Amino acid sequence: MFILRVSGAGTLFFSAYGDIQEIEVDGAYIVDNGHAVAWDSTLEYRLTRAAKIRSFLFSDQIIMEFSGRGRLWVQSRNPRSLADWVHPFRGTKSSS
Repeated sequence: MFILRVSGAGTLFFSAYGDIQEIEVDGAYIVDNGHAVAWDSTLEYRLTRAAKIRSFLFSDQIIMEFSGRGRLWVQSRNPRSLADWVHPFRGTKSSS
């Protein structure tokens, strides 16, 4: 995971895996870290383990807890889930 801070006037374009949904946060919001794409600087966040939440929604068990007021953009698919699914089918080098 990496975070890039952007500021200034103009239009910002970003890309994601799947659909991008804008969420208005007013209070608290929890999202799987693999789905968070961007958020307003007015939101605070912290990364935490989802030890008590064991489901397909939080597969890697690292979540982002947002608080405050602002916009959050999430992607409908998790790139890590795709990589985990494709991994067993990847080619391997044969030794000569």
